Amino acid sequence: NGQRWLNSVAYSDDQGRSWRISNNIPHQGHTGFGNEAQVAELIDGRLLFLARNQGGFYRKYALSDDGGITWSNMRLDFDLPGTPCQGSLLEHSLSGDRDKGSLLLFSAPSNKYARNKGTIFMSGSDGREWEHSRRIGHGFFAYSCLANLKDGRIGILYETDDYRKIVFSSFSPEWVREGGGAV
Repeated sequence: NGQRWLNSVAYSDDQGRSWRISNNIPHQGHTGFGNEAQVAELIDGRLLFLARNQGGFYRKYALSDDGGITWSNMRLDFDLPGTPCQGSLLEHSLSGDRDKGSLLLFSAPSNKYARNKGTIFMSGSDGREWEHSRRIGHGFFAYSCLANLKDGRIGILYETDDYRKIVFSSFSPEWVREGGGAV
């Protein structure tokens, strides 16, 4: 249709008193455009931009090593299949202390053709690989939101039942590890 989508990130370096907009994130050489994105800080301080791929079956991602001012060219993450749908990205500190280690978690439908097979993906390698995954349901699964809970568990809120129901559940990283390998 000739439509060209652009992605950028709003960021603050002063606790939200002022905001800036990053440079546009390049996405040349791949099908689809990124939208409904989320950002997480990696252990080494870089930022990961992970986006829905409007027009493709795999998530798109980009990295920033300057605090979100500029970004790498968006690439496809072949470890994260799924239909175009919003997903949730979360950095989870182990034992409540980021210095003791951190995990990335991502939730989204893992079926390439429909909004179902809701899956939690987990990476202990800053997203270079998604070493573990666990399906949280085989039926309808759409938009989701992950959150760190005070007890060290991870909460997930997600749409199900053809958008008629919103469900909250919680789980531990161990529960995801027990789920096996990638979907």
